[in-house]
Amino acid sequence: MVKSPHAKGAAFERRIVKMFNSNWGVKLVRTPQSGGWGQAHTKGDLVDPERKFPYFVECKNQQYWNLWGALFDGEGPLMKWWSKAAKQAKQEDRMPLLIIGQDYQSPLVVAPLLRSIGSRPHAFLFAPEHGALCLMRFSDFLKYYKTTL
Repeated sequence: MVKSPHAKGAAFERRIVKMFNSNWGVKLVRTPQSGGWGQAHTKGDLVDPERKFPYFVECKNQQYWNLWGALFDGEGPLMKWWSKAAKQAKQEDRMPLLIIGQDYQSPLVVAPLLRSIGSRPHAFLFAPEHGALCLMRFSDFLKYYKTTL
């Protein structure tokens, strides 16, 4: 049986919440109504009810999206998702994170260029309106960039 896109997205968001909560000890939850709280509340897919979490998290889980277009041309769905997340994160005064999934692949994260990348595995994306962005496995992000909350 094929899952609906909504059910697939919700399952992906729950998976990401569990990964954040177990690796960083935070208490994130899925935003009620999938980001539908409206203007008075936060947007995005995951939220910290105590509002201590410094990131604005947008999750996308689609089978088909063009990584090559994002890496080399700065275009495609990934860049559109990033633009939306960056705009909403700015309104929330938080750092944007775009967590992307694809069937049978480990999730990836797109973030503004991070300090002290060093020899950690990553790639760079160049978005004309956002400058350099960092792309890495979400598991590496969790391992190397735990914030002090």
